[in-house]
Amino acid sequence: MNLLIVLDDTKYTKSWDKYDLILCEKKTQQISSDKQFTFDSFQPERSEILEMYDSQYNAFLKLIPIAYIDIFESNRSTAFHGLIVDVYSRLLAVSDVITKFNITEVTCDCYVYTRNYIPFYEAFGEINLKLLFKNSDFLSSLIKDICNDKGIKFSYLKEGSKFILNLKIFGRRYCLLLIKLLLSIKAYLFLKKFSINRIDLDENKPQFYISVRSTVHSEFLLPFVQKYAPNCLIVVGERQFAYGENRNFWERNFNFNVFPEGFFFRIGDFFSVFCKIIVLIFWDSRRFKKAVKSFEINFGSFKIKPYNLLPEFCIAYFEQYLHFQSIKRFLEYTNANNGIVISTEQLTTYPYWLSKAARERQLKSLQIQTTLLNPLEHADFVRADKFLFYDEGLLQAFSIKNPLLKHKFDYWGFLKTNDTGLSNKNKTLNKIIYFTQPYEYESEDEIITFIIQMEKEFGFRLLIKLHPRDQFSRFKKFAERILSKDVSMNTMRDQFDLAITRTSTIGLDCFINDLPVIFCVMSETGKKISATFLDKQYLGYISSFEGIKGLFANYNDFLNYFYKYNDTFKKKNNLIFDREKFDEKVKMFMAS
Repeated sequence: MNLLIVLDDTKYTKSWDKYDLILCEKKTQQISSDKQFTFDSFQPERSEILEMYDSQYNAFLKLIPIAYIDIFESNRSTAFHGLIVDVYSRLLAVSDVITKFNITEVTCDCYVYTRNYIPFYEAFGEINLKLLFKNSDFLSSLIKDICNDKGIKFSYLKEGSKFILNLKIFGRRYCLLLIKLLLSIKAYLFLKKFSINRIDLDENKPQFYISVRSTVHSEFLLPFVQKYAPNCLIVVGERQFAYGENRNFWERNFNFNVFPEGFFFRIGDFFSVFCKIIVLIFWDSRRFKKAVKSFEINFGSFKIKPYNLLPEFCIAYFEQYLHFQSIKRFLEYTNANNGIVISTEQLTTYPYWLSKAARERQLKSLQIQTTLLNPLEHADFVRADKFLFYDEGLLQAFSIKNPLLKHKFDYWGFLKTNDTGLSNKNKTLNKIIYFTQPYEYESEDEIITFIIQMEKEFGFRLLIKLHPRDQFSRFKKFAERILSKDVSMNTMRDQFDLAITRTSTIGLDCFINDLPVIFCVMSETGKKISATFLDKQYLGYISSFEGIKGLFANYNDFLNYFYKYNDTFKKKNNLIFDREKFDEKVKMFMAS
């Protein structure tokens, strides 16, 4: 039997019927479904991968020069969930299909080979955009290795240019590094537009020194900050391509104790880290190469040399170094000596650097969950002294999956509980709000288009609230429906009768605010996402377009159901904030 593996696109679908089986990202309707398998349908045991990864990564860290330890240690978690699991699952799918169906010939849609190249994207936005990168750039050569090991014939439909790939690699590394330098200088000059707020504190109470790097995190934490004003001091980071957005959010909602991260930069920082990265990659890497070049992390299906991740890790170090410097100077500037340093990051490198800065001031640090987290096995992502979950159910699920990190997990109350009065919904469906998410664009467009087509039949109007990481340009065809980014949840709760999203944490906000919500979980990827608020028994968990239409037709019944369900949901998951208990937790934590 022969197997076609489609890594990048479906431009060759006309020839798919020539093959006995097809392994691809997404099935096509042009070919019988029985002949097709998706990579997502093969899921590895993450616990086994994690065990292999941790033991070998620890051995690797013992070999490398001191200058590189922070860079590789801080990326332990991001490399695992952003690279290792993804690559392993795809190669597992290839290996399983070959074995199960006695495949004798494998064909890839594209193939290109460049030595020692491992693409790694440290930020969610870059994973999403796939900067200058296609799956075939890396995976096709690994698939060829599997075929060679098994004695199976390997071929391809199209061969990529090594020269073009090397050019893309150069651009992804060094042109991107230069762009980061220029954008950072621009941001440094841009911050002069903002005035620095006054510091207003109650010296008799513990302070919370909080780092927020996007409006997603800011929106989650705002209710907590408002509860504990004036004892919260906030250092505000920004996304490179949306500079000022996060700072503007805080200017609108909280007018003191707020500092842009760039306020603590010095012009020499940018050139210092730029030069350091060049030295680490080119000159100083000779010692690194000598120590670990032959070291491999072996996953059975494939092997990687951590040495080959060095350029990508060093490029990512640019923002990490600046973050570390800004947190250090923020704590010095505010004379931090009685409080807790808080990161709103979860699976990124930044908590590592924040906790490092906190330890230098002999302060305790926390990571606070602010967005969706799948309760899966993870490489050590808790870099602070504690990780606070936003509900008890998720804490318990994570404790089962990650027993070695259980001692760092805790729940101190739901920090985003709404203290304002809740409003009753209309019995008629007049206005719907749709919350976007920055992935699986095709699936999302289908859902939005379908809902718009239902407007005349059911007499409602659909408006759209963009995710902070979504680009307006992607929704140009819906431009007249897009809400201002300044619209608050309280306003949306009062003005809309129903909220729709896919798997966004905004759904939890809707439950807290008694805004009826449905989750349109159509894709296979979406169905694998697990969260306390994504209950498959909930009538608003919908996996078909017919289900959406049916709910519109029975809105009154759903409304009555929602309020009963939501009351039970909030009690079951302890979604409350008890200030007295929280304060006691803070005292115990600081004294420990």
